[in-house]
This record gives sequence, structure tokens and C-alpha cells, in this order.
Amino acid sequence: MASRTLPLETPLLPPLVLRPPLGPRLLRGAVLVLAFIFHVFTAGWSLIANGREGDIAGAARALMEEQGWRVVGTDSPAGPLSVWLAKASMNLFGVNEFAARLPTALAVVAAVWFTIRLGERFGGIWRGFVAGLLLLCTPGMFSLARTLTPAPLEMALLCGVFYFLARGCERRRGRRGWFLWAWLVLALAYFAGGWQTVALPLGAVALLLLTYREARLRFRALLSWEGGLVAALAVAGAAASGFWGVSTSLPSLPAGKMALWQGFLLFPWSLLLLPAIWAVAVRVARRRQRLEWSEGFPLAWLGAGMGVVLFFPGGSLFDTMLCWPAFALWAAYRLEITPRVRFLRVMGLVFAAALAGLLIAARLKAILAWMFPAIEDSLGGIPPMFWPAISSVAFISALAFALFAGAACVFEFHHQRRAALLALFGAMIPAGYAFADLSEKFAPYFSCADIAHTIDGTGPGGIVVDATPFAVSSLRFYLAGAGRKIVPLPAGEPALCGRLVREAGAPFLILPRGRLPEWEPLFGEGWRIVVESGGNLLLTRLPKPGGEKTPPSGREGG
Repeated sequence: MASRTLPLETPLLPPLVLRPPLGPRLLRGAVLVLAFIFHVFTAGWSLIANGREGDIAGAARALMEEQGWRVVGTDSPAGPLSVWLAKASMNLFGVNEFAARLPTALAVVAAVWFTIRLGERFGGIWRGFVAGLLLLCTPGMFSLARTLTPAPLEMALLCGVFYFLARGCERRRGRRGWFLWAWLVLALAYFAGGWQTVALPLGAVALLLLTYREARLRFRALLSWEGGLVAALAVAGAAASGFWGVSTSLPSLPAGKMALWQGFLLFPWSLLLLPAIWAVAVRVARRRQRLEWSEGFPLAWLGAGMGVVLFFPGGSLFDTMLCWPAFALWAAYRLEITPRVRFLRVMGLVFAAALAGLLIAARLKAILAWMFPAIEDSLGGIPPMFWPAISSVAFISALAFALFAGAACVFEFHHQRRAALLALFGAMIPAGYAFADLSEKFAPYFSCADIAHTIDGTGPGGIVVDATPFAVSSLRFYLAGAGRKIVPLPAGEPALCGRLVREAGAPFLILPRGRLPEWEPLFGEGWRIVVESGGNLLLTRLPKPGGEKTPPSGREGG
């Protein structure tokens, strides 16, 4: 005899009554319009940064100019799908920041749409509307999702996989067709992020199979010859493209820092909902009850995603984005049943955290250096006068959260939970644009665009780089097509590197700020610093106008 699935809580909100089909379309359309405004319209605001952005944009521009499609060797910064899409976008809209980031922005819109539809399958249009807005209106989506990385594309594809799995579980008729769509989208996700991305839905399905007898019956249709054929075609495509599912990732953070950073990226919902995970686990363990399918499905997704991030080799902060749609779906359910007293208490915490944001902004440089030691050189290149300018951005965000959290408390006190949630979402509109403006201000200090523009204004010549390709990756995007040879120096003593520079005969040298003291004794007559960008220095042998020469430690530009 099959056991019944009992709800742990009774929803406080009655179902939202709207006229079909106009009401659902209006709510979906409102969220999608906001997604276009926040991500598509602002895609070209900032420069391409060093790191993963520069890797993908540089590889895409190189493929575009070579009229090729095979991404191999050091040109393989991630799964080839993100590079192919960036190449196609630049073929249509030209070589610029907007074209390079457009596929990423559209992937965010697609992820929001799939999240809305999944929420509708589980609890109606209001739950889908809340889940879509909650995914869209977080600091993480306004910051990490605006960068050119494979993570937004992987997130959109995984949302598609889980949407088709959920549709296939609903009824027997058409189940094999929905599961075939899940296989097809999963194959695309493999080309976007490799085995790490594929492991997430497989792990979530395994958790559901262990928890729900109904899942064991319904997921049998996944094992079909159509799915095997799609997997075989994906392997053949991987062999042809030279990609075998192992993608390079950003340096991973310790688990403690990862959890702390997630709390900020999912603010303010992290204050309200992350403590509920422990409460749900304890209640289920004590009563030995299973969760409702609408809650267990996103929690299986969330659990598998965090396991992949923490235990899969090379997991990074960007990979946590793959769990955010699951968090949004689960949060939309929990927000319907959260008691009023707890909601009001958390709004007080949000208000206090917003005011504390002003104090955090004053020490933002030290916090970033502690969280991400790899960017310490770039942070050191930011002038002191820049940091006070952040206070205005922090003030806008803090004021928005404080005012709208207060409004949410008033609405909740008068039993208007939906109006309270909309007030919190409204706080993210000015705060989101503040985050976007902040990333635009930071971008020049994490990009080699100024170095590339300076080199473009001179005569022909090669470039010798004494830095890791990751640290100067945006140089490939801004200098591709200029006919300049970039010569990386091997890791070794500065004296050996200095000899290689003289043998190469290149007029330009790029090195990190921290290595300048090691190089200064090796500089001969004529070397001078021209510009500093992204924590890197550009030195040239070209003499000053009028034949004057600068001592080795002289500096021009900044």
C-alpha cells in the first residue's frame, strides 16, 4: 500500500484567482520585461574583464576571424557552446561587449521563464510569479549573472531539463516525448559545462528515486533507446569538437566563505529562508514524513547542486548559480506558509542589514581581498579616491532596502502578504541598478582594455607577457585582429625572462604590479611605464617625444 504524502504546513495564502489566460500572461510578461531591462539592455555597460570573460570573448573572436568552430587546447576556457554562441552573436552585432554578453543575457531570461513555468506546475501562477521574481531580484543575479561565463547558460539549460522532467512526471500520456526533450537539453548542457553540469540533474533524479515511490515508477521512461541515441550523438559531437566534458573553472572558495557569500548573493531571502532548511530536515526526521512533491523536487535539485559545487573538482562560486532556480522555487512555496511573526522578525533583520551595508561598504576593499586573494593585485591598482565613490551606491541600496522593508512590515501587519512580497521585490529595482553601476565602475580595474587601446595607437610590434593567461585574458578580445604576436613568458627567474624579452625584440612588456620590483634592475635605457590597467603594467621601449629618455622607475600615464 502506497503511503500518502502529507503537507508539513497549511498555506496561509488562498489561491490567486485570475482570468485565464490573460492574467497568467500578464504576470509572466511583467517578469520577462524586467529580465530584459535588467540584463539584455545593460549587457554592454561594462568592459570585458580578465578571467573567464576574457577567455570566452577572446576565443569567440578568434574563431570568428578564423571562420572556424573547433575550440581546442588553450583556447578552451569552458564548454564550447558558450564560445559558439558568443561567436554567432558577434557575427550578427559586431565585435563589442554587448554582442559578446548577449547570449548570457538571453540565457538569464530563459532561466527566469522556465522557473516561472515550473512554479506554475507546482502551485499555480502566483507561485510561478514569485519564483521568477525571486530568481531575478537577487544581488547575485544582478552581479554574477551579468558576466560572460558559462554559468547563466548552464542554469538556463538545467532549468529546461527539470521543466521537461516535471512535465513528464505529470501524466503517462506524452511522457516519453517530454523525457526525450530532457535528454536533448541535457546534451546541450554537457557542451555548456561538461560532466559537472550533467552530474547535477542525475544526482537530483537519484535523490528523488530514493525518496518517492512514484518517482521510481515514472522515471523508468527515462531509460529509452531515444535517450541512448541522444547520449551517443553527444559523445560523437564531443569527439568532433575536441571537448571531453572537463572544463576549467575559477579557483574554488573554502566552504565557509562559499556559504557566507551565498548569504549575501541571495539577500534578503537568505535571512528568511535558509534557516528553514534545517527546520524542514528536523521535522521530516522526527515525524518520518515525506515532503510534498512540490517541495521535494526543488530541494532534491538544491541538494544535488550544492553537492556538485562542494565536492566536484574545480567547483567555483559561479557554479552555485545552478542551484538558484531551485532555491527560488522552494522559497516561493515557503513564503506562502511562513508565519506572520517570523516574517515580521526577518523584515527587522533586513532593515538592520541594510543599515549595516553602509559600514560594510567602507571596508569593501579589505573584504574583497579576504574573500578573493587572486584579485589582490587588481585591487591594489584601484586608486584610493575610487572607494569613497562607492558610498553613494551603498547608500542607494541601503535606503531602498530600508524603505521597502518597512513597507513590507506595514503590509504584513495588515495581512497583505502578497503586497509585502511585492514591496521587497520593488527594493531590488534601485538596488539592482546600483549593483550594475558598481560593476561598471569596477570593470576598468579588472580589464586590459586600456592596455589594448594604448597599444593600438602605436606602430607594429609584439607583446611579451609575464603573467598567467587568466590574468590578462581580456587582452585577446581587445587585440585580436590587430596582427600582434603575444609571447607568454615561462615561469622562472626574472633574469631569464629578461633575456627572453631581449631576444624576442618585442617593444611591449606586460607584467603584474607586484613583479615590478623584480624587473626594475633588468630594465635598460628607454623602458618606461605607459599605463596601468587591471592590476597589470604596460611597459614600452618607445622613447618619449623629442628623444628624451626616462629612468627605469619613471612613470607616465596611470
